[in-house]
Amino acid sequence: MGLRRSPSKATIVANGGARTRMVVPLTDEQERRYKPVDREERQLELVASLRHNQAEMRARLADVAQIGVELKETESKLEGSIVTSKEAAEQLQKFNEEMAGDFELMTHKPRWIKLLDEFQNAALGRSPDQEPTTSNLSKLLCETLALAEPEITPSTAALLSWHPLDKENVRVYHASESFDFPTGHMLRSKAACDASAPIWRVVASGEEELGNAHGLARDSSVARSVAPLKTMHGVTFAALVSGPPAVPDELMQMAARSAGPLLERVWKKEQVKFACYNVTEFIKAAATSQRQLVYVSFEEGATLSDTHLTAKEDPWKWQPFSHTDPDDAKNFQLALRWRLGEPIGVVTVQCGTFTEMNETLLVLLHSAARMLADAVEFIEELTPGMPPPLSTQAAVMNAYELQRKQVGYVLIEMISENLAYFDEGKVFSELKSFEPKVIDDETLALLQACLMLVGYEKKTVEAWEKIQKVLKNPRKIKEQMALVEIGEEINDKAKGRWDAVSKCLRNVDLRELERRGSVPIKILIRWLDGTRCAHHIQLALATEDKVEDNPMANQIFDTIDLDGDGMIQASELVRYMLSEYPSRVAHRLLRILDTDGDMKVSRAEWQRGWAAGLISELLVSHTLTRRQSRESVAESSEGAPPEIGSGRMAGRRTGGVTALTVATAARLHESDAVTDTGKGKGKGKSKGKKKTEGKDEAINKRATDQGSSSKGSSSRGGR
Repeated sequence: MGLRRSPSKATIVANGGARTRMVVPLTDEQERRYKPVDREERQLELVASLRHNQAEMRARLADVAQIGVELKETESKLEGSIVTSKEAAEQLQKFNEEMAGDFELMTHKPRWIKLLDEFQNAALGRSPDQEPTTSNLSKLLCETLALAEPEITPSTAALLSWHPLDKENVRVYHASESFDFPTGHMLRSKAACDASAPIWRVVASGEEELGNAHGLARDSSVARSVAPLKTMHGVTFAALVSGPPAVPDELMQMAARSAGPLLERVWKKEQVKFACYNVTEFIKAAATSQRQLVYVSFEEGATLSDTHLTAKEDPWKWQPFSHTDPDDAKNFQLALRWRLGEPIGVVTVQCGTFTEMNETLLVLLHSAARMLADAVEFIEELTPGMPPPLSTQAAVMNAYELQRKQVGYVLIEMISENLAYFDEGKVFSELKSFEPKVIDDETLALLQACLMLVGYEKKTVEAWEKIQKVLKNPRKIKEQMALVEIGEEINDKAKGRWDAVSKCLRNVDLRELERRGSVPIKILIRWLDGTRCAHHIQLALATEDKVEDNPMANQIFDTIDLDGDGMIQASELVRYMLSEYPSRVAHRLLRILDTDGDMKVSRAEWQRGWAAGLISELLVSHTLTRRQSRESVAESSEGAPPEIGSGRMAGRRTGGVTALTVATAARLHESDAVTDTGKGKGKGKSKGKKKTEGKDEAINKRATDQGSSSKGSSSRGGR
């Protein structure tokens, strides 16, 4: 191809009808445009330009996509901001409602405080309309919640309690009518439901679970609030439940914090009151059985009179025993107090006109006093719901048996403590000033007995002049008075002193001497009487515990004691007796013989029960009852009486008649023989007596043989 010539710009000018062509030069741009170029070069330029445009278009499209993503993100953020603003508005509205509810509750607090003060006064016994008992206070607490928030209806409240060591069972102690469970209902953790779920969580954790913080209707209608009731030591023993609808949380907290210690206090006072009632009834029964007339009472919340309290300040009213009225030795007064000094009450025992405060009554009353003092100390450490001491007459009897064994030492210790208020200076100074003519034989014997008991030799007190010299050192005498030894386990020197005292007082009437003697003489007689009484009581108790071993009783004991540990377990006694007696008889015998309450029978307890006839008495009573029942059945059916050994228990006999049954048969035979002798007219008495003695010997021999055979069969596993 040839090069194309660039056209030139020409201008045609008309000139008189003729056309003239004039050439005009091109500009630089026109020159470049019309400049001939190579076609391939031009194509490459176009391709490059297209590619460049394409890249630019792609970049622009990418920018548009990014802008779209950013627009979407901005849109999401905007939507989130809108939601957040709505939530903020809702929260603000909720906050305003809660603030309004809190301000409303502030107006209710004076009413709450007034009602809780009334509850506190009732719990402290200051309300004449409410007796402070746990049942009354539980009901009053639920009513207090209803009165504190009367706008919340229906009132749904309850008080739940449980044993501190067994939180698997919860009892509804009191509940309002609209509560899910009635009063007395037992909730069990294994049968928990949605309604009781919050209760079990609080029982397990001891932490409150509340649902109406601001007193709003929206929360109250669906909430169930549970607040634990705790003791002064922080131990949870009950729970206060409200709702639905639930009262405000702050009211629940105030009520629970106030009610916990108050209910604990009332519960403990109730247990002490029950213990005092059981002990006073025991004293009445024991005194009546001893044919002694006493008047026993317990005055709750009372304290001792001023006269009794000032006896320690007046040396002339000194008494050896703490609970003796200084103005009336026949009046026993026991003041019970809590550890911090708050009075519980006074137990008073007044002897009748012809009843003296003898050693028997002293053992009974001072043992009871120690029982109650120990019970108060024990109850004060209890958590409400735990089993208290002295709650039954059986528990009182067991405690009495334990206390009476040491009552002599308790009395002598009490005398030693009360000697701190004994004014030896006044007492012995006045005695020392007596003229010889005033000192008669009985007064001299009394002084000699007192001084020899505290360690002075007889030769140093054989005359009044020598006694006067001894009385010049009253402090030494008082110190030795506090060291007098009593009981059986004393050395020979102390026993010699007691023998010397007995010889000195052989012909002395202390009651007459006390009636006509001066005040120092009366005080010395009180001390000597109290010390001798403690000594005689401890000697009697030591003698009582000594029981002569019975070979037959020992043999039967060894037969029953299969494991040879020296103690009869309940299972061993039931296993031994089951062939002849129902299991209830074995358990009853165990309760009778077990004096220390360890649910076992020691060899000493078995021997004491055997010697006292308790074993044979129970079994004879059961045998006679069974015989009468058998006879009545025979009469009603008009047939022959059933044979001995027939019935439900007959199939269990595998080892024959037990030795215990044989011994019981001997006692039963004796009672039958006495009955037959009483019915006769006196004929053949000597013959019957000889015949009875022969039978008794045979029965005793059979019992001994049976005991040996029973031991052998038991060791072989036959019983």
